[in-house]
Formats: sequence, C-alpha cells, structure tokens
Amino acid sequence: ISKKLFQNRIRYNNITCTVCYPKDENNSLKEIELYNFIKQNLKEEVLRTHRINNKEIDVYVPSLNLGFEFSGLYWHNELHKEIISYLNNISDKKSDSTKTIIINYHPGKDNCNSTADTSYVNNLYLDFKEKIEIKKNISQYFIFKSEKGTEFYSKKIKWYSDNDRIFENNFFPIHYPCGSYLIIYPNGKYFLYKGEYYIKTILEQI
Repeated sequence: ISKKLFQNRIRYNNITCTVCYPKDENNSLKEIELYNFIKQNLKEEVLRTHRINNKEIDVYVPSLNLGFEFSGLYWHNELHKEIISYLNNISDKKSDSTKTIIINYHPGKDNCNSTADTSYVNNLYLDFKEKIEIKKNISQYFIFKSEKGTEFYSKKIKWYSDNDRIFENNFFPIHYPCGSYLIIYPNGKYFLYKGEYYIKTILEQI
C-alpha cells in the first residue's frame, strides 16, 4: 500500500488492512456496508454504482426506483461555500460552515407523498421541526423542486424553492418517491438519502 493511500485511509477513518479492504477497492467501506445491508434486507434486485442522467448512484433498487448514496469523502470547498451562500440568499435564515445543514427535499407531488395520513405526517414533521430549532448548531431547510404537494403540510412549515436547481443538479437528479434528505456536516462530510424515509431517523444522525 502506498504512503498516500495509507494516509487517506487514516484521514477518512477507513480500515488500513489491505486484506479486508483491498487497495484497488474504489468504494468506501461504509458504501459497501450500505450495499450489503440493503441487499440482505430486500428481496428485490440491488445494483451497485448505477447511473441515471449522467449521475452516479451508489446503490439502486430498480423495482422500487429507489436510490441510496453514502459519501464519506471531504466535500469540495467551493461547492460547500456555494451551498451556504445559496441557502442564505433563498431563505430568511443564516448559515455558515460551523453549522450542520439539513435539507428536507420535496421533488413534487407523487403517489407516495400525497396518499399518506396528512395529520400523522404533519405531527411527525412539526415534532422534528421543534427539536431541530432548539439546536443552535444546526440549520435546517425544507426545499422543493416543485411546489405541488407542499400544501399537504402544515402552514408552520416554511418551504423554499430550489430556483437555481443546485440541489436537483448535485444531489437529486431524478424524482425519488416521497422525498429525500441531505445532511452536510461542518467538517465537509455529508450523508445523502434518496427516496421515502422516516423523518425521525435524521435526529439519530446529528
């Protein structure tokens, strides 16, 4: 193993052993664990590194049109700055690189997000919103690609439009059912979940 590769594995907290994590393995260990977990728990076909519209998805389930992505790499500094500046411009909130950023992304109305129990979903979202707002080190945003479907949510939830398609182009290139979320940590790492999710799981990741 080269000195550079060894240093990178230390930096990103990857296993340094080249037997259990071969040096020609291009995927992160966490990505492999994610793939194995999904494959073990779903009967459907599960694909690795699937591409849609020239965008690569780490794990994809064709029958459900559902994608998963895990990134443990440090983000490009300029893109991180662009995201923060963009959020400050489109919203009435102020964020910076010292805060964890949470994006709850609404792709538009679909059969998944328009058929749920509205009262139940709103209670979950409002409870999530209240718990997030008391955390001073977190900036959270409800972002939509298409406004259709946002009317099902409580008026207490304020939505912002992805006018410049920053989130669509960089993270959500296709319409993932129900919605998706993105967590960007202050150290530049991020976690991306594409498709239907249980909103309380976000609280466990911050």
